[in-house]
This record gives sequence, structure tokens and C-alpha cells, in this order.
Amino acid sequence: MKEAVGLERVARRVLFISYYYPPDLEIGAKRAARLAKLFKVNGWQVGILTVKEKYYEQIDRSYGVPGVDIHRTGMFQSVRFLVPRVKRFVARVKGRVQRAADKIAGERESLAVREAPTAIAGSRRGAVPWIKRFIVSMIWLPDDKQGWVPFGLLRCLRLLAAYRIVYSSAPPYSTHLIPLLASYVSRRFIWVAEFRDPWTTYQRPVFTRTRLGDWLADKWEASVIARSARVVVVTDAMKQDLADRYPEYADKIRVYSNGFDRDDFVSLADAADNPSAERTTFVYAGQFAHGRNPRTFLNALSQLIGEGTLAKERVRVLLMSNTDIDGESIEEMTRAYQLEDVVQCVGYVSYDHCVREMSRADILLLFSVDQPLQVPAKLYEYLFLDKRILSISTGGITAELIDRTGSGLNVRPDDLPGMKETIMALISGKGPHRNEAEVAKFDIRAIIRALSEDVGGLMEKV
Repeated sequence: MKEAVGLERVARRVLFISYYYPPDLEIGAKRAARLAKLFKVNGWQVGILTVKEKYYEQIDRSYGVPGVDIHRTGMFQSVRFLVPRVKRFVARVKGRVQRAADKIAGERESLAVREAPTAIAGSRRGAVPWIKRFIVSMIWLPDDKQGWVPFGLLRCLRLLAAYRIVYSSAPPYSTHLIPLLASYVSRRFIWVAEFRDPWTTYQRPVFTRTRLGDWLADKWEASVIARSARVVVVTDAMKQDLADRYPEYADKIRVYSNGFDRDDFVSLADAADNPSAERTTFVYAGQFAHGRNPRTFLNALSQLIGEGTLAKERVRVLLMSNTDIDGESIEEMTRAYQLEDVVQCVGYVSYDHCVREMSRADILLLFSVDQPLQVPAKLYEYLFLDKRILSISTGGITAELIDRTGSGLNVRPDDLPGMKETIMALISGKGPHRNEAEVAKFDIRAIIRALSEDVGGLMEKV
């Protein structure tokens, strides 16, 4: 009888485990918040297990979900964030020591001091790079958020008495390790594992990889697939990839994509400005990373203006993104193409501000480079706003979705002539006919309603 009462108490209660959660500005926080909000709408009591706000790099308090229980923990800070500080400190110390040695010992002794470390380094030419690479790979195993796992695990185990369903959302993939380890301690909870991006099929930077690291990542992914009750992915391509690699678990893999939430755009009903008839405004909202780079787009604009095909005063570009790419500033890139009067990079902005600027755009920029299985989450908001999309893509599911919805035109990031042609086609209003029936499929309320029913059905099977 006590067992029945206990199960009734935790029924329709779900604990979401997500490193990213508002007020974090990362796009993963939006997915977690929408899950929490819409599960709550569908009758669930919701808890969130996440990290303390001090670990978030960018804060946005314009987006949140009231009425959920938030459990925040500490974490061990990744060595990756400490290394630059240590290097700067060591450089300062070495500089002071060297200057003192030069002053006291003179030119000859100073030269000997400088050559000694070089000789040592040369004698270990084979071992040192391997050791460095091994250390870096361990720091990134499975990612740089591994320091959250022990804290998250301890809190998760304490919370299991109150929650029947545990739903982990990754990346970062350290998130999945929390319920994976918990499953070896207790099997009294039902685990749903969500992959917003591929794990082991995503090619990490070479400097973060070793055979041991790859082997462990493969083993962990296989364990997550095997021990979870449901595997949620956000695209059909991701489902096919996992089903091909884990055919014995194909039946548990389901697609519940990202989508647009109409509530996010309610404030635009009366406040949104109409696009200017005097100039065309391009807007990008997102991050320049993972191969996304505006260089070809800016080069094409510069050439169109230089050739007289496009008047400089008739075009504007707003980039709401990071202001540098691999050490190269967007401002320098803009100057190189003589587009200072055209391009404005404002950095990251609040969600409300971002939505407002997107609503004022004529053409929305989208980047998807070497990511054949996933779709940038921002695309779904673009679809709701009914704007023309310039999709800078190497193909894959993103390009297919653009074509299927008739929402814009695709061009490869290395195709300069094609970029110029596509820019002018979109400015002149050319493009495919928008398929409203396909767009409607990405209403997030319907998607999460189906997901919550699926998750609820798992309790009946246990």
C-alpha cells in the first residue's frame, strides 16, 4: 500500500536535467524552458536540475518559466577555463625572472638560460605533444562541462524520491552521464534521453581526440541508448543515424523536433515595425562557430556594391552574434570589405530584443555548415516570422527543410558567384512559394503535447 501511495505521489512529475536553462543565453536553454513550460501546460509538475547562474557566460532575464522547481548545483570549473590564466601568470613570472637574469648574469649566462629549455624540449619532441593532446582530450571528455557530473549526480539521487520521470537533454553530453550513473544506483525512475545534436558522429576538433577518448565516448553513448526508456531526437536524420548504429534499440528512438512558440511573439502584434521600402535589411541571430562564417556573404555584398549592382544605401546588415571568429573580429572583416556603413555587429542581445529585430528584417541569414543531421534552432523562429531566408549551407537536413517549407534559398558557403546571385534574387523578391502546411508542422505546442503523452505512456508500461 505504501508503494502505491509513493508511486501516486510522484506520478506526472518530471525532472528535467539540463546544463543550459534561463537566464542562460544559450539556445539550449530555450529548448529546456519550452519543455518545462509545455509539460506544465499538459498537466505535469516540473522540476529542473541545472547549474548555478554564475557558470553562465551570457545572461538574459527576459525569458523564463514561472511555477517550476529549479534545483541549481555547483560544479568543478573546467581546466580549460583555468589554462589561459595560468599561462598568463607563468609568462609574467618567466619575464621577470629572465629580466633579472639578464641584468645580473650578463649576456653569456642569459643566453645559456634561454637555450636550456629549448634543448630539453627538443629531446622530448615525441612525447610532449602526445602528453599534451592526451591531457586536453581528458579535459574534453565527454565535453568541458564534466565538472558538473558529481554535483548533478548527488542532487539527482536525492530528488529521485519526488520524480517518476527523469529527462536529460544534451549537449553538453555530460548531462547524460548524471542519469546514466544514477541508473546503476536506482532503477525506480524512468529515463528519457534527448539528443539535440549528434554525440559521437559529430567530429570534435582533432586536438581534443585520442583513441581512448573516442572509445569511451562510444561506450557512454551506447550505454545511454541501452539504459534509457526513450531516446528523443530532433530530426529524422538523427533518428536514422542512431537506428542504423543501434538497430536493436530502433523502436525506442522518436523524433520530436524543435519548433516555434507563438507566445514568444505575442508582443510583436502591435509593436513590430514594417520593413523599410527604401533599403533591404539582412539580420542574423545566432553564433559564428562550427564553420559558420559570414566572409563569403560579406565579400559578395562588397562586390555587388563595387560593381554598381547594389547601392550601398539600399542595404543594411545586422549581426546579433559573437563579435569575433577564431580571433578575427567582425569589425576588421567589415573594414576589409569596405562595408562599415552597411554592417553592424551588436553582439549578443536579450531574447526580446532579438525577436524584435528579426521581425523588422527583410531577409534572415541562416548558417549550417558540415552539420548534415541537425537544424539550427533559430530556423523555426524564422519560419514563424514568415521572412525570406538566405540559407548558407553545405546541405543536409537544414537545406532540405528550407526547400520543403519553401521559406528561402540555399547557397553553399564557398560559392561566391552563387552567393551574389542568391542575394539579388532574394532582394528582388524571387524565390519559392512558401508551403504553409509544412510550416504549421513546427508549432511547438503540438510537438511537446505529443511528447508529453509519449512520456506519460512510459509509466503505464512499467
